[in-house]
Amino acid sequence: MLAVGGVMALASLFAFAGSAAAQEETSLALTVNTVSSLATEPVSVTVTGATFDTAALYLYYELGATDCAITQGAQFIRPAAHTFDIFYPTAGPFTIESTLTPSQAGTYRLCAFLYRVSDNSDAHAPRSLATTTIVVGIKPGTDKDGDGTPDQADRCQTVAAATENGCPVFVAPTVSISKQRAGKGAYTFTVTCNQACDTTFTATIGGIKLQPGSASITSPAAKQMTIRLTKVNLKKLKKLLKKRSPITGTISVSALDSVSAGSTADVPPPLVVTRNLTITR
Repeated sequence: MLAVGGVMALASLFAFAGSAAAQEETSLALTVNTVSSLATEPVSVTVTGATFDTAALYLYYELGATDCAITQGAQFIRPAAHTFDIFYPTAGPFTIESTLTPSQAGTYRLCAFLYRVSDNSDAHAPRSLATTTIVVGIKPGTDKDGDGTPDQADRCQTVAAATENGCPVFVAPTVSISKQRAGKGAYTFTVTCNQACDTTFTATIGGIKLQPGSASITSPAAKQMTIRLTKVNLKKLKKLLKKRSPITGTISVSALDSVSAGSTADVPPPLVVTRNLTITR
């Protein structure tokens, strides 16, 4: 049986714990203020809440998402998620106004993550989480290819693709080369990209390097390209062909989609395809 002093001490402990829990309570609400949401036009949002200490508030939007990630860090690495604001409200109630600009039509999920500034937002669940959705439309006559991305934001206006920039996902090019004769040292091949791309190419035959080249492809159609030997190296190649024929070398084509090449954002590495190049006398 507890002594009176023990009971009072235990009661005080519970009271202190309850008080501490109350002090660490947070709240969060997310409201879309824009009446009519259209692609490439700003959407106004309001975030209200309260925090017991200086906090970090992360705001995201994501096309087609059915939920928010468990942590801010997990949300950040989602391919279609975008951070549109970060705030640091101080202790007490707060109201924050912000805007986002969706690039294409569709249903977007908005997610607000509230953390204490000392929390690990990559690994831990937020103190509070608020979410809502907006349906974004598109103005008639502003989308030539009908892919939901208005021409203003569409980098591929004649090719339909349900991506943020309106272009198909870039894939490695197709490179076709036929067996060729030494001739005058000019060798042709074709390159096909699934969208506009910028290419560079190099080749080596029997240890002899050909002159590198480059070319731009403006549409998904195949384009013929030519790579050449210098006069000196052509003589070397013909001497080798007298000893053995054919001689097989390699040609390497490096391709970067034109959208990425002209972007100021992080540009992905080019895609490289290597094929055999066979030369006969």
